Amino acid sequence: MKRLCAFSFARRLFKPRTTHSQESKEKMEQSPIVNVEDNFDLQESKESMEKSPTVTANNNFDTQSATENEKENGSYAATNIILNHEFSDGLHSWHPNCCDAFVVPAGSGYHKGLAAKEGCCYAVVSNRKECWQGLEQDITSRVSAGSTYTVSACVGATGTFQGSVEVLATLKLVYQNSETSYLFVAKKAASEECWETLEGSFSLSTMPDQVIFYLEGPPAGTDLLIKSVVISCPSSTASDSSGTSSVYIDDDNIIINPQFDDGLNSWSGRGCKVALHDSMADGKITPMSGKSFASATERTQSWNGIQQDVTGRVKRKLAYEVSAVVRIYGNNVTTADLRSTLYVKAADNRERYIGIASVQATDKDWVKLQGKFLINDSPSQVVVFLEGPPAGTDILLNNLVIKHAAKAPPSSPPVIEDAGFGVNIITNTSLNDGTNGWFPLGNCTMSVQTGSPHIMPPMARDTLGAHEPLSGRYILVANRTQNWMGPAQMITEKVKLYLTYQVSAWVKIGQTSGPQNVNVALGVDSQWVNGGQAEISDDRWHEIGGSFRIEKQAAKIMVYIQGPVAGVDLMVAGLQIFPVDRRERFRHLKKQTAKLRKRDVMLKFSGSDSGNLFGTFVRVKQLQNSFPFGSAISRTNMDNEDFNAFFVKNFNWAVFGNELKWYWTEAQQGNLNYKDADELLDFCTKNNIQVRGHCIFWEVVGTVQAWVQSLNKNDLMTAVQNRLTGLLTRYKGKFPHYDVNNEMMHGSFYQDRLGKDIRVNMFKTAHQLDPSPILFVNDYHVEDGCDTRSYPEKYIEHILDLQEHGAPVGGIGIQGHIDSPVGPIVCSALDKLGTLGLPIWFTEVDVSSDNEYVRADDLEVMLREAYAHPAVEGIMLWGFWELFMSRTNAHLVDAEGDINEAGKRYLALKHEWSSHPHGHIDEQGQFSFSGFHGSYEVEVVTVSKKITKKFVVDKGDNALSSKENGNIILNHEFLDGLHLWRPNCCHAFVVPAGSGYRNGLTMAVVTKSTIWWQGLEQDITSRVSAGSSCTASDVSPVLCPYAILFSSLRGIDYESKQEMEKAPPTITLILSLIYHTCNDSCQSSKEDEKDTGNIILNHDFSYGLYLWNPNCCEAFVVPSGYHKGLAAAIVTNRRECWHGLEQDITSKVSEVVISCPSSSACDDADFGVSIITNTSLNDGTNGWFPHGNCRMIVQTGSPLMMPPMARHSLGAHEAAISW
Repeated sequence: MKRLCAFSFARRLFKPRTTHSQESKEKMEQSPIVNVEDNFDLQESKESMEKSPTVTANNNFDTQSATENEKENGSYAATNIILNHEFSDGLHSWHPNCCDAFVVPAGSGYHKGLAAKEGCCYAVVSNRKECWQGLEQDITSRVSAGSTYTVSACVGATGTFQGSVEVLATLKLVYQNSETSYLFVAKKAASEECWETLEGSFSLSTMPDQVIFYLEGPPAGTDLLIKSVVISCPSSTASDSSGTSSVYIDDDNIIINPQFDDGLNSWSGRGCKVALHDSMADGKITPMSGKSFASATERTQSWNGIQQDVTGRVKRKLAYEVSAVVRIYGNNVTTADLRSTLYVKAADNRERYIGIASVQATDKDWVKLQGKFLINDSPSQVVVFLEGPPAGTDILLNNLVIKHAAKAPPSSPPVIEDAGFGVNIITNTSLNDGTNGWFPLGNCTMSVQTGSPHIMPPMARDTLGAHEPLSGRYILVANRTQNWMGPAQMITEKVKLYLTYQVSAWVKIGQTSGPQNVNVALGVDSQWVNGGQAEISDDRWHEIGGSFRIEKQAAKIMVYIQGPVAGVDLMVAGLQIFPVDRRERFRHLKKQTAKLRKRDVMLKFSGSDSGNLFGTFVRVKQLQNSFPFGSAISRTNMDNEDFNAFFVKNFNWAVFGNELKWYWTEAQQGNLNYKDADELLDFCTKNNIQVRGHCIFWEVVGTVQAWVQSLNKNDLMTAVQNRLTGLLTRYKGKFPHYDVNNEMMHGSFYQDRLGKDIRVNMFKTAHQLDPSPILFVNDYHVEDGCDTRSYPEKYIEHILDLQEHGAPVGGIGIQGHIDSPVGPIVCSALDKLGTLGLPIWFTEVDVSSDNEYVRADDLEVMLREAYAHPAVEGIMLWGFWELFMSRTNAHLVDAEGDINEAGKRYLALKHEWSSHPHGHIDEQGQFSFSGFHGSYEVEVVTVSKKITKKFVVDKGDNALSSKENGNIILNHEFLDGLHLWRPNCCHAFVVPAGSGYRNGLTMAVVTKSTIWWQGLEQDITSRVSAGSSCTASDVSPVLCPYAILFSSLRGIDYESKQEMEKAPPTITLILSLIYHTCNDSCQSSKEDEKDTGNIILNHDFSYGLYLWNPNCCEAFVVPSGYHKGLAAAIVTNRRECWHGLEQDITSKVSEVVISCPSSSACDDADFGVSIITNTSLNDGTNGWFPHGNCRMIVQTGSPLMMPPMARHSLGAHEAAISW
């Protein structure tokens, strides 16, 4: 997407180290994405028990500075380093440790014996299952080595205990390269009778990486009560002359001498000089406030500026807001980009730069620069500085404030009265009243003509449904002398704030020599808003579609159509601008989703006590939806345990924001850095999260390192090859996807330098080096109608061109950086791209609005449209945590861990798309439900035992049947064809009982095997466990199966019955050949068939080849697909054209009667049911035959969605085509 602020930082990253006093830096595509220290796993076990952090909807994190008490004489008393020490702000800054907690407000009457009399609030720690579980607070940034701290806590307890219980105060000390240790501080006997004061002290000889204070102790089941906690160091003060104290007044500025009242004390130049002024330019420049201002002068690099070291004053996981008053002066520069940046040096000496904010500064006036930042780790050095203007231009600073960011008040849902969904706000759109309501923008002429389409444009029709026809009249705009000239209307009073409007029109242009862009635009006061674009190169009518939303009250809103070059006539018909009813669209999508992403499931229960199972309660829990929902992450995120917990819990795929990009892995030529990518990949692997490889190259010139841009053609070709070889061999088999050359629709650096073939060669070489991943194209503004460079038709042409030249393009990436999305517009793009038959992934989805509820609505549109479309196979968000996303007002979780309305909507949709049915076993010993694809666990509780089993619901056309009889092999009798079985480097099919093949038994036949280990396999990983006995028994009196349990290393053979000491990571059961006796009465029988009028007996081969004879050839019967259904006879080994299958009908023929069915034959018409056999080709070409002397084979890669005309007839429908 367009990342202008990111690119401005990108241009600086790749300067040689010799031009910068620190390592060169960059603000990349996602701000801020940064290098950090390795140690991201700070949570370790205590007493050999893992205590995982818990994440709840109201998580509160350490977000407030300590409060100080100031004496009347101006000196400071001993400071309490515990934040929110009396719980007046709820559980803010506190964390329950593997338990629950809440705050009882003053005067509630809760636990009257302790608190009612005093009228205070206090915390209750409940649901404690271990004695060490309690309430904790991270105090790392507020303690220092060598100081003595006193602890005083007012505590109590309540529960079923007799007498009293002990409450302990403990410190958890985390060291990066050694084991976590625990320091006992104090203990106190507490009871239900009164509050007790726990007192103690501690001192640290060395400073750990993390210090956590917590209260614990009472036995499991006992609630711990805490009224207040005070930890103070009598000798400490709030600040000192060095500015390195870690304790500050809550709302105080952490910048020392912020307005230069003390001259330049605590300030210095970063690669330049600094000076103090009371005025400049002969008195024309004076301070906006205060008496003085500073200048950074004699700057020779853009990164030179004024700085202050704030080490020890910035706390981890706290959001800080920055505000500065700045301007520029000199070198004949009147305006320039001026930025505030944070230099951070980690404990392992790795350096990074965090972009905080930027502003267009001028030499005329002071302007305010504002932004926010957050640090996840505990760095050894932090410096804030100003930079940006060209060398030789002075940076002027009047004041700088950095303080803990105040919590933004939560948004309220917009109140919209009389929305008028579907009602066009354009006056006289039919032109029945001439041009009344319209006016020409600029010196052009307008007239009304006839001959435009009478039908509504398709995308508008998809939204509005049945609609009256258009008038057929259009506006002809002639004598255009500028490209912005066209028809216009004022719509100021008609547009309502926070409503999403869809734009639709027919447009056409006059004669021209090349393609022309046409744009529906809105002038909102002084801003331009894009309402949709189309590229036109012929004399036909074209649909133009888009959307917009206004979120701030405007004095003037004008809509106009513009675009073709001067001198080209413009024609506009049927302009529609109407508010969209998203809820109505959601109802349609829910139906489509159920057909596409769910499957009917039948659980069958049997066993020795199966007769007693009727009425037994069954609870089914979905463990994970198999559909990929992912997010972008960065290495610095891994230092925030709260981020990690939310990510692992709510996503199953990941993509690295920057750490795999070339400008990150080789910022300086020859200096490779894969450390960050390795650590991220290791984190994801440990948490069973798959990762997309983004990206090998990036075609946009602004993202290419300076050293790469400086190479000649031959050296550049060598560098490209080295990049491919280095990346693809290092991570071979580890990334299932790669974005090969990012944003080729919007950039052409490599193509311009190396020729058009380089793009194809990138794909080919990547595939040769690692054949396993799917290779994607990836681009933005494909789905929203607002960019003529990447609209669907052009993207399709691009993909086809790559494929025609041999590029193994296997997937389509749509980034999804979108504003005010409209479902039918997004769906239209997906339908068009779906015709290519390639999997579509949304790779970088984010939506932006300052109102959380509107943002949540936008996100819901994108997620529902994607999840309901058969061509979409995955959705990746481009981040979710505030300050770690490329767009502002796009986050789901704020900087300090609170989930906003957009985040809650995402979680609600994830919950909606998981199945948790419950009920009772019926008389047939079955329990049925419809469930989303994914992994499940079923729990059945009988009088004698509790049974828990895991199973998987995968994609399928018909009901999935799972029999709970103790057999961990699913579909063990092949009654469901080859469902859940897979041929291992060979071929297989299932022959039904009575087919005449091999004694008429039901069996799976494995053919074309060339090595002994080739056969039929089933994954049983989720159904076995370590320490359990696995028994392989004969399944047929004809042949005992040859069974091998394969681990990840081939050749490990297990006996038929054994104890598995350790379950391998992946276990597959392979059977070479299986016969199963037919349980039904399928023997040859001379029963007469039901009288249907058909003189052919066994006409559908239900009884195999009974009454049929192969004529000088061979024949057998196979089922119609992997599932039970109609059978088909296969006649093989034919040496003459007359060889075939025959049946004697002598006794059946007497006379020929041609009859006409009665009208009642239509009474049972199955409207909407396809009469084509095996249309999905799940059974190969069964049911089809070649017409003429040709051959047929089944391939993959056709569209997964229903063709549009059929979809209009059938409505919501399952994915129509798979092969």
